[in-house]
Amino acid sequence: MSCVRILGLAVIIAVGIGINAYSQQKLVDEVKISANVLSPTIDTYKKALANLQPAFNHPETKEKVDTWVLAGNIAMSLFDKYNDNIAIGKKVDGNQRADALIKADEFYARALPLDTVFLKDKKGNLRINKKTGKPKFKAKNSKDIMKRLYAHAADYLYVGYGQLVDKKYDASYKLLTIYERLAKSPEAATHNFIVPDSVMGLMYYYKGIDLYYMERYDETAIATENAMQYGYESKGLIDLAIDCYKRMGQESKYIQVVSRAYQAYGKSDDAYSRILINHYISNKKYDEAQSYIDNSLAVEPDDDKLLNLKGLVMEKDKGLDSAFVYYEKAISINPANADAQFNVGRYYYNQAIEFKEDNTKMPPKKQKSKLTQLYKKALPHFEVAYKENLQDPALRDALMNIYYQLGDGKKLKEIESKH
Repeated sequence: MSCVRILGLAVIIAVGIGINAYSQQKLVDEVKISANVLSPTIDTYKKALANLQPAFNHPETKEKVDTWVLAGNIAMSLFDKYNDNIAIGKKVDGNQRADALIKADEFYARALPLDTVFLKDKKGNLRINKKTGKPKFKAKNSKDIMKRLYAHAADYLYVGYGQLVDKKYDASYKLLTIYERLAKSPEAATHNFIVPDSVMGLMYYYKGIDLYYMERYDETAIATENAMQYGYESKGLIDLAIDCYKRMGQESKYIQVVSRAYQAYGKSDDAYSRILINHYISNKKYDEAQSYIDNSLAVEPDDDKLLNLKGLVMEKDKGLDSAFVYYEKAISINPANADAQFNVGRYYYNQAIEFKEDNTKMPPKKQKSKLTQLYKKALPHFEVAYKENLQDPALRDALMNIYYQLGDGKKLKEIESKH
């Protein structure tokens, strides 16, 4: 009796599976019919995809190529319908439009491996192509899939850019990656899809922006390098690469790209020369720093910031006396340059300190007279600098010492009250 029951249960299970499998295949067929109505709308295609969802996971339909080809075709038709509505002036959901294009590729990607059926002989062995030495196979849907993808290849770039503008970086990145794959595939030539280097470079720039805002800096760097390899070197791209390498702490690559930017855009943007100058100063390569400063001054001889910077390099290399002329020229051009004012003041203040140390045996009255002259020379420069640098302790202390030495108790108390 128990054997009969077990056997009966097995039959019931088998029948149940058959009914379920049949219902899933019937579902796929019904969805196919529903998507092929005479005047489909966006809702028609969205509903068809929603109805097809169960077939994506059912064991009897998820491994069938027809399931995924149908899904891909519906998604692509949905995208086309969005475009039709845009063409007649209707508003559409840009994010859903982009998602339809992404989904179409994802569905086709599931279909293509299933569409490859290897041919076998009567004994069940793989049939081999004598010319290639590879197994023979047939593909019922692959050509149509690729034809449809390449018919929409440019859309992946344009819609990807649109998503980038809308700050939908993840969707933009997916769309641009699909475009990249199609452009670089051997299939591209078959479908007469030849992308100019300038467009490939632009695509990598867009990808780099997406990756940057997704905080995937390593990949951003690769994207910018790819763009440059295709000859795309816009200022925006180079600035993106510079910022990326700086964040990653890759100084050698950072300086390499800054140097590239200086060659291309240095005349219109002095930020690059200043980065290079500071880099060479910090690495005590004063000759290189001077070279960039002099090149920049040749273009902008009255740039007070550059003159002050040249003074700093000269000071580090040859001392404050050699630098003074550049600091003085900088404030003659722009009296509001606080850094240069500080450096001129520092020149006179240091002279006072050195004079005092070197003339300890001089009569106090004579010594004080000379010191007063030097302190008075330093004072107006320090006062200008202090207005812009209230929190600089060295500047504050020097200024307070001058007020003390000159007997200006009122101004001394003013500074003390602020700290």
